[in-house]
Amino acid sequence: QILQQAIVARQLAARSPDIYIKPDLPGIRTLQFHKADEIYQLAQPAKEELKRKLAEKLGLKRPARDP
Repeated sequence: QILQQAIVARQLAARSPDIYIKPDLPGIRTLQFHKADEIYQLAQPAKEELKRKLAEKLGLKRPARDP
């Protein structure tokens, strides 16, 4: 976990992305795939943030809606 965080931090410092979203996933660790439903629910605010930021970058008036 710590090594992974260090790698991500270094990559972000070297090449800053246009958009970076980090979902708030308290209690979720790497390789906890069995918590997929919980992760999906916790990641919903990050999904909405990503949609807003993509719309801004693409010059759209509002984000696309989910089907």
